[in-house]
Amino acid sequence: MRLVGYDSQIPLNSRYSFNYYSRSYVLIAIYFSFASIFEIVLTKSFQATPQQLSIIFTLATSANLISIFALRKVSSASRLKVLLVTISLGALSYCLLATTYFYKVAFFAITIMSIHYFANPVYLLCNTSFLREIYDKKFRGRLFSVTQSIGFLVSIVVSLTIPPLLDFYPNSYVFFFPIVGALAFFGIFRLQRMKLKPTAWKVREREPVFKTLFSVLNPREPFFYFEMFFMVYGFGFLMNLPVQLTFFEQELNLNYTDFGIAWILIPNLLLASLSFGFGRFFDRFDPFRVASIFFLILAFFNLFLYFSQNLTDVFIAKGIYGIAMSGVNLAWNLGPLYFAHDSESPERYISAHIFLTGVRGLVAPQLGISVADAFGLRETFFVCFLVLLVASLGMFVAYRKFVFQKEKQII
Repeated sequence: MRLVGYDSQIPLNSRYSFNYYSRSYVLIAIYFSFASIFEIVLTKSFQATPQQLSIIFTLATSANLISIFALRKVSSASRLKVLLVTISLGALSYCLLATTYFYKVAFFAITIMSIHYFANPVYLLCNTSFLREIYDKKFRGRLFSVTQSIGFLVSIVVSLTIPPLLDFYPNSYVFFFPIVGALAFFGIFRLQRMKLKPTAWKVREREPVFKTLFSVLNPREPFFYFEMFFMVYGFGFLMNLPVQLTFFEQELNLNYTDFGIAWILIPNLLLASLSFGFGRFFDRFDPFRVASIFFLILAFFNLFLYFSQNLTDVFIAKGIYGIAMSGVNLAWNLGPLYFAHDSESPERYISAHIFLTGVRGLVAPQLGISVADAFGLRETFFVCFLVLLVASLGMFVAYRKFVFQKEKQII
């Protein structure tokens, strides 16, 4: 297979953009992979309670509520500057984590990381819009999936090196996070030198904030149904996360190395292996079918976790999770662009998509902990299984309603 950056079928502008962006993204990917390391450190070193673990996932997702307001910045000509500011804020939070060496309290660490969590949705909104501008539509899924694979490969390296070191030196995280923050800043600063085509800097008319949301969430349009069943998926996904960390710590008593393998290595190994092929799959099919298939696989991950009895079972379950998220990740990131392909303001769809992630983030993680308190950790996985089944079925029904019928009319 030819290297993507040198594939002559891909337009020259897209190849240049891919080669330049991917080199900077290696350093940024290290930065994002350490967010998962923080979740493990909080569970192991800080002995965070299930309620505290739910807070970090609530913060990480509910922060996306600001995306609809950030649209005003992203719709202007300053995409690269916004990327620089957001990564710089996240890098600052990583540096401040060094102070937890002197005040090792879980809530204090969560407060520091909230800077990263609130900067992240603005980065996501801006970065998705940025990639839309620099990648040709015909090859967008392929190029995006390769870029993502770089991040997954970086996460694999991080998972093989950092958790084992933390087993021997639990407090060494106070050195790792500031170093990674500095690397991320260098990576995003380097990206400022990228030469973009002029159309990337077109200033778009600014809309009232909530007019943006309601204008794209029209019940007569397919995007409304895509987001409705993504909302259902999001509840099943987010309810699982704090419960899963608690399950690994309290029932299986995993050490840092095993945590790194289960939480980071196995999923990212499969994400890196499968994302390129699934990217080509996404280029050929609609996001309804892609989401329906991979929501179903994710449902069976929860079912397998429900029956897990030992570390081997967990590793197999996380393998299923990695396969599922290879497709879900593409549907989440590229789905809004599919519906916005004829729109002059794709950021409206992207910001609405991210905003709704924040809505479910306010409720779902704590709901997962509440279900676990009432019925048990394993029973929560079964509830998540049922929720994801509904999401998968809903996406398939939406495909039949909006895509299949249109294809039949064309034939």
